[in-house]
Amino acid sequence: MRKLGLTCWLLLAAFSVFAQKPLKGMVKDASGKAVESVNVTLKDAEGNTINFTRTNKNGTFSIELKNDQIAGYKIEASSIGFKKLITTVTDIAKSYDLTLQPSETTLETVTVKNRPSLTARGDTLNYRTSDFADKQDRSIGDVLKKMPGVEVAEDGKISYNGKSISNLYVDGDNLLDDKYNIGTKSIPHGAVDKVQVIQNDQPIKMMRKNNMSDDVALNLVIKDEAKLKVMGDATVGAGMPNRFDENLTAMLFNKKLKFINNIKGNNIGSDPGGDLTAHNFSDYLKKLDNDKPSGLLSTGAAGCLRYRKADTFSTKQD
Repeated sequence: MRKLGLTCWLLLAAFSVFAQKPLKGMVKDASGKAVESVNVTLKDAEGNTINFTRTNKNGTFSIELKNDQIAGYKIEASSIGFKKLITTVTDIAKSYDLTLQPSETTLETVTVKNRPSLTARGDTLNYRTSDFADKQDRSIGDVLKKMPGVEVAEDGKISYNGKSISNLYVDGDNLLDDKYNIGTKSIPHGAVDKVQVIQNDQPIKMMRKNNMSDDVALNLVIKDEAKLKVMGDATVGAGMPNRFDENLTAMLFNKKLKFINNIKGNNIGSDPGGDLTAHNFSDYLKKLDNDKPSGLLSTGAAGCLRYRKADTFSTKQD
């Protein structure tokens, strides 16, 4: 009899659990249309989440209850574009029909002070440097990274719309060929009036009439006031024991004389020769169909870097 009584009690308890009805309802908008994917959360009197669900395509929801103690329980319905609705639960058997009111999101006022100026003339696109420069930018290389279509790799190689530039001109003159890292790291962005993107670049004037080139190049147009003086930049660092890192740059860009003099040296293990990287050398060899095995070149280059690791590099071109 005891076993029979215990079995009956367990069956009654299980039946009461399974017989527990879920909390149901429907969510509509102000026009009476069902709203799908509304977040419906059931919370107790302390604000703790008991259970949650979302409305289906018909706007209906069903939340399972853990017990029938619903004192202080509330239903919260929220969705983007509607005001949050909170309803107190009074009866488990009741169907809760919720009507959400639309809400307006006020955005902060945005004032456009300077609109980037882009002008095109033929195959040349002009970017005004001041439209993309910020206070924390030091060199023209920092500003180039922000111009649409221009990409600057970690090694300093510049591409436009995914294509590597063939040259970086300074006022139309090719001072650095494709070893332009010194220029992008040294030329102050305040000295550059605009950056020109030259499509179908042909540096040889005699061949421009029948130009078949698909190269792209950049030209830095120097401001008139910057052409009247020698510009420079110096960075010197020292530490213990007997460590130093020095970088000195002097440059001048006028009609009669253009030059960039750069002296760099350190004994902290940083290779100064990175600024002299020829970014398009491999592309040049491919055009000549003379792509030598990389192993023959890397051995000599590695030996040179070990020998001149802390040496001083300088370049000067007229």
